[in-house]
Amino acid sequence: MPNDEIEKIKSRLITSHLLALKNLFKRSQILKDVIENALLTILTEQNEDDQEDNYKLLNIERTTGTPILNMNFNDKEEYKLNPKEFIEIFSSPVYLKNYKKTLQNFTDQVPPTQKLKEVIEKHFTNYYVYFCEFPKNIFVIAIHTGNIYINDQYLLEFYNEKNPGDQLIIREKIILNIGHELAHDLLREISNKMGENFFIKSNNKNKTKSQSKSKSQNIQFKNKFVNKFYLLDKNESGNIMDFNFFNNYYFDELYPKEAELFFNIKSIKFIKDYKKRMEEIITEEKNQKISLCYYFLY
Repeated sequence: MPNDEIEKIKSRLITSHLLALKNLFKRSQILKDVIENALLTILTEQNEDDQEDNYKLLNIERTTGTPILNMNFNDKEEYKLNPKEFIEIFSSPVYLKNYKKTLQNFTDQVPPTQKLKEVIEKHFTNYYVYFCEFPKNIFVIAIHTGNIYINDQYLLEFYNEKNPGDQLIIREKIILNIGHELAHDLLREISNKMGENFFIKSNNKNKTKSQSKSKSQNIQFKNKFVNKFYLLDKNESGNIMDFNFFNNYYFDELYPKEAELFFNIKSIKFIKDYKKRMEEIITEEKNQKISLCYYFLY
């Protein structure tokens, strides 16, 4: 990073975030890890939007004191969330095939299916998922420690919602956000290069020199209901995972039948059956001209 950029960052930290930095070592370790990650990202990140998001993270005040170890919805056993459940969900055939397809865009070191299952099990044995006070536009992050932090808005919804259908949607939003961020962590755990330094940016190896800069750096998601498209950075492994997992659709909202599909993902053995069911649900929703309120995923 050029010296003038370093000086600009230094000046901004002193001017606007000095108190947060002075109090850094008074924080709990769980919170301090997030703030340290934000500071290191500011110093290594070239993207201005990402820098701005991490400046916001310097001012957060709270995280949950313990990770998700036993989270249950309305005392329903089947709604439970814990590391064992995460292992079973993300080791299911649909997730495994999409993770392999995603990781192949970034590294030639993608392990066989059984080995990848072991990597996922090891991840949720060694690392944890916490809730954290985030700005509204930040939903989930994976940090240099290997832990994942989710916006605590989902925790508030978890305790406030009483309707079983809404509870299921909240549960699946949590899982889908973790699934997105897990792609980043898996890449760093299987790639020797990425494992050397958490702050090395992922780089999609399938870009072609013949493509224009805008096309080569972005992947095009389609709207579920109208002829509209969204461009997201294809160098982000989480974006590629979403593109594969959501069958190229942009899921900025989550509806009841979609949540049920994701809830039952452990029982789906073949990815073609999963894709077929997703298309059926989206077609049905489109034909019904949904007039439901939106259940935002991100």
